Amino acid sequence: TDQGKTDRYLTHAREDLDRLGAMVDDLLSTRRLTHEGVAIEPEVLDLSDLVRHAIDRSHPPQGATIELQADEPARVRVDAGALEKVVENLVGNAIKYGGETPHVTVSVATVGNRARLEVRDRGLGLRGTDPQRVFEPFVRGRDENVRTQPGAGLGLFVVREFVRAHGGEVELEEAEDGGVIARVWLDVVSEAGVGAGAAS
Repeated sequence: TDQGKTDRYLTHAREDLDRLGAMVDDLLSTRRLTHEGVAIEPEVLDLSDLVRHAIDRSHPPQGATIELQADEPARVRVDAGALEKVVENLVGNAIKYGGETPHVTVSVATVGNRARLEVRDRGLGLRGTDPQRVFEPFVRGRDENVRTQPGAGLGLFVVREFVRAHGGEVELEEAEDGGVIARVWLDVVSEAGVGAGAAS
């Protein structure tokens, strides 16, 4: 029907605008990061709530699903806007390279005195790409299936810089049964409000 065609057109248009908006945000963030460094205003927040909020605000394309596993609280000292951008970029990356019908799993857990955020896709994996180099600006994978995807190669650079500004670490690794796992580590804040090495 004509209404069905209109709805599909509007859906595709929104997806294109979302991708364009994300690319512009990354370009602006990259300019600020390279010229001014990272300016954050950290506060004690529950990482599970923050991740849940970021995913609720996302608009995954048709056919993509996001599974959230974040039932336990994980108190961290972070800038909410910066960490939401980290989640958005990691999830967006996982969807982009997750195959025709991407299924992305996002999980939050506490391991010792650190909080762990994982974003996993079930795509083709790194395909020989150096997992460290992809965090550099404008670097993309060598595989043709990666290079033909839209994007400027800035999303993971923004992720790395924002995570480092919080005293955290980020890494990529191939999943044994396929796909890529992006893992972010942040220090947990104690009940007394004192971080175990947390950024101040």
